[in-house]
Amino acid sequence: MAKKLTVSQKEIKIAVDSHISILHYDNEIKKPNKSIYIKSNDELKDEEEQLLKVLSHFRMEFPEDVCRLLYIKDLEIASYPHHLFISKDNCFVGALVPSCNVISCEVLSKTNTQTNLSKDFIKSFWIPYGGEEFTFDVIYGKSEDEIKMHNIIVQNDLSPQNPISGDLVLLCAHGGNDISSSEVFYVNNRPYLDMVESIGTGKVAILLICHSGTITQSHYDNAMHTLVKKLIQKGFCSIVAPMWSLPTIIITPWISTFLDSLQKGDYIIDAVFKANMVIKNKFISSSAWACLHLFGNPYLYISNKPRVSITEE
Repeated sequence: MAKKLTVSQKEIKIAVDSHISILHYDNEIKKPNKSIYIKSNDELKDEEEQLLKVLSHFRMEFPEDVCRLLYIKDLEIASYPHHLFISKDNCFVGALVPSCNVISCEVLSKTNTQTNLSKDFIKSFWIPYGGEEFTFDVIYGKSEDEIKMHNIIVQNDLSPQNPISGDLVLLCAHGGNDISSSEVFYVNNRPYLDMVESIGTGKVAILLICHSGTITQSHYDNAMHTLVKKLIQKGFCSIVAPMWSLPTIIITPWISTFLDSLQKGDYIIDAVFKANMVIKNKFISSSAWACLHLFGNPYLYISNKPRVSITEE
């Protein structure tokens, strides 16, 4: 049992608004009339130490033999990313053990019932490449080999004509700091107000959309606003999403490691952790490796059973 945090709402708000929400991985420095300067590993480690100091109040004590951490956070602490709790050894907990925000006992019970993926599960990827925005072209180009290797169905319509569905759905777009309440995605600097409605059915959703894992507390209805719960309400069981600006440079190695781990039979909580640790080894900074968080069912995995069609059901 983890010890209750002794932090005030004010401290949480300052940490989230002033430090966490503005996290952005950047290993280059470009000054006017100067060549690009690449940060050294020591400089990136120093940045990590500075963030640890800033978040020093957010300590999480748990037994040393714990192999996974499942969080059910109350309304006050809901907006704080679970990877950035700090252990008694002064390390980010997200780098020590696999973790997941299961949101509530009700959600865990709902998402943990007959939710395993079949061995031939369908993977879909919505990424609007080939348009006005070079960012999506780069992401798709770097991920194309993985897409083909894992037989991922790609949909690149700017405004999907059919619902984006699959057992595992990947979604790539831009998102702002207010995405948890606005539910607006951006493509080519244009807002898409009904993107949540354009998402069909599925079991796993991977949101490659900045800030899409954030949780906002509303003082009007005393509730948590988040895209994650919207997707759970649509029937998804496990959601992976960034809680700040997602570095595009991590997407391809993260997806590769995650899918390979899942295909080997790992629980999704362990697959996410392994993918995050591969990013940690490559990019060091917590703004990169700690960005993608798991929500919902931590124990989803691939079974040996083939996919059952609607007619067979």
